[in-house]
Amino acid sequence: MNIFNIYILKFYYLYLEHAFSSHLIRDCSQIVNYFKKSHQPNAYLQEAIHNLQIPGGGLKKFVDTRWVSAYEHVLSVSRLERAFIKVNYYS
Repeated sequence: MNIFNIYILKFYYLYLEHAFSSHLIRDCSQIVNYFKKSHQPNAYLQEAIHNLQIPGGGLKKFVDTRWVSAYEHVLSVSRLERAFIKVNYYS
């Protein structure tokens, strides 16, 4: 395998990694924006977070200029999975 093939493989890997993370952040942003803009579902979510005693607070928004916000953004959505199931049960 020559150096050009290694460079192409590395570029392709980085492209796939970026594409996956971009889609993940976009999908999480849709969830966060829905609950931030909708009063009643957000109230159900806050109640579910309180009843299930989920630590860490609610949903976090993604900010381009803060590198750690992408991690907090995705983590907040995954941490609240049980609360989302409970909110789905309410509606």
